[in-house]
Amino acid sequence: STDAGHGGHCCLPGGGDHQVESLLAVLKAVDSTGGDVTALVDVGDGVSREVGSLTRNLTAVGLVTNLDRARVAVTPEAEAWMVSQDPRGLLAIFHRHVRLIGELLDLLVEQPRGTAEIHQEAADRYRLIWQTKDQITRRITWLVALGMVERHDSKTWQLTQLGRQSLEQLILGQPAPEPEGQDEPGEVPLPPE
Repeated sequence: STDAGHGGHCCLPGGGDHQVESLLAVLKAVDSTGGDVTALVDVGDGVSREVGSLTRNLTAVGLVTNLDRARVAVTPEAEAWMVSQDPRGLLAIFHRHVRLIGELLDLLVEQPRGTAEIHQEAADRYRLIWQTKDQITRRITWLVALGMVERHDSKTWQLTQLGRQSLEQLILGQPAPEPEGQDEPGEVPLPPE
């Protein structure tokens, strides 16, 4: 899995409210152009963009694969989601390829939390040291678009019923173990003879 620094969480037209439909339009554009990265497509916002620029960040999240320098293809996982359009399917793809997706849902099981608190829990439990809350905000934007998370009040997020049901289907990563002996230099093992 990846941090997905920008991995699929940005660069889709339409903003948070339209992330899922924009993603579907991009994946359909890949199919309709044969994956030609130089093909210009409009995914519904009136702006022509190259397939390559629309899909650049979708490889890290398991939705697109590079066939060669000039062509990309929709992954079998993404093809299945395109047919079903079940938000749980897209959640499962993201969870398999991006760190802190299902785990973020799990952080919201006990109580609503704010972005800053989630950011701190990501650092404390999972050793995800992000300089800003942007990575959390991107994940929340997708989880809201998928119907898994909603606003609790002006400062906190909570799970929806769909989010609770979907979480039961995911295998979560374990919190990072406490680092041992950090004040001692590590030893590199000798290569086998």
